[in-house]
Amino acid sequence: MKANNWIASVALASAAPALAATGQAAELVVGQVAPMTGLGANQGRAYAAGMQLLFNDTNAAGGVNGISGAGKIRQ
Repeated sequence: MKANNWIASVALASAAPALAATGQAAELVVGQVAPMTGLGANQGRAYAAGMQLLFNDTNAAGGVNGISGAGKIRQ
């Protein structure tokens, strides 16, 4: 789970300056590649839940430089 937190944090932090430079409030959307069905589904759902917790905490604290983040999961 630490790896997911690190990846999501890096994604938010690295995109925040570029989005802030536009002068517009924005949301950074992060996709996830993980198994959601089959033998690895439990692990994939756990990754998604961990990322969502991180986004919720980060957004509740005001985002990164005022930019919120969201994780999108498609099956």
